[in-house]
Amino acid sequence: MSASRTLSGVPGTRIEWPSLAAVPYLGAIAAAYLVFGPEPALAGLMLAVVLDAVAYRPLTPLAQNNWQPLPPYQCDPTPTPRAKSILLGLWVATAWIGAALTALAA
Repeated sequence: MSASRTLSGVPGTRIEWPSLAAVPYLGAIAAAYLVFGPEPALAGLMLAVVLDAVAYRPLTPLAQNNWQPLPPYQCDPTPTPRAKSILLGLWVATAWIGAALTALAA
């Protein structure tokens, strides 16, 4: 189930707020916190968030379109469940690798 909220002042614009979408991410970073400590877990979290915003999320529509450019009038496709699970796996691996490398460097 997901609740949705309309942005005030912008007609026709909606933001979807999934109810429990952040739970796997919070679990992954909490486990990294317990294993590596606060500073490496925070470094891994920052690395995962940056790579997710700069590389993983922007490349997802291209991957779903067989690496062909999307037409200018077409919106980005909604990620499939498989794409969402791959993105979660990439995010968790990035966070843990970043935390592990930071813990080794300290």
